[in-house]
Amino acid sequence: MLFRSKAFTFCSQAAQAGVAVGMQKVGECYLNGIGTVKDPVAASGWFARSAAAGLPEGHLNYGIVTEAGLIEKESPYYAAADSYMQAADSPNASETVKLNAFVRLGLLYARGVMVPRNDSPKPDFERAYVFLQQAVDVDPKNPQAVALRDEVVKKIEPTTKQKADNTIAQMKRDREARRAKANPPAASSAPPAAAPVAPVAAPVATPPAAKPVPKPKKATT
Repeated sequence: MLFRSKAFTFCSQAAQAGVAVGMQKVGECYLNGIGTVKDPVAASGWFARSAAAGLPEGHLNYGIVTEAGLIEKESPYYAAADSYMQAADSPNASETVKLNAFVRLGLLYARGVMVPRNDSPKPDFERAYVFLQQAVDVDPKNPQAVALRDEVVKKIEPTTKQKADNTIAQMKRDREARRAKANPPAASSAPPAAAPVAPVAAPVATPPAAKPVPKPKKATT
């Protein structure tokens, strides 16, 4: 218990200093009651701060607590989906973060909860496939992602699958375009071209010195 309390203290100090990973760890401590009391609201606040500081895990975990209903939201599933998308689209997101974000997005649509508030669940297997296939693209050997993807494929028509594949391709192009815009190529570091050198004028030849003219000799008688 003492170790957990010290760990929470160190993480809190890092978080207060503006370290994104520290914010994430403090959120996890509050969420699980590690070294402190369980407080989902405080956890979500720290996850949001870590996300704002550029940590993809912050978006993912904020989505998880939102989807679980641990914080008050008007449309918790839509809010969770938005956080998952931001996690998956983060340029510095790890493969694990991307995989989890896409799987959770796919499950939201497969469960049919992406409907207006108070409406009955209505599964959208086409949309579920869009995200589960991207999860498989991240890790083709992940058994959960593959099994979930294969399950929803059985529930859509081949033409619907083709349409979804086109949607996936467009999403990937858009994602790459956003990343390229956010990270433009660095300016060339090659040295500037040397200024042209003016041609050297040819040396002017010095004319030879004139020889003295001999004086005429006087005539003798």
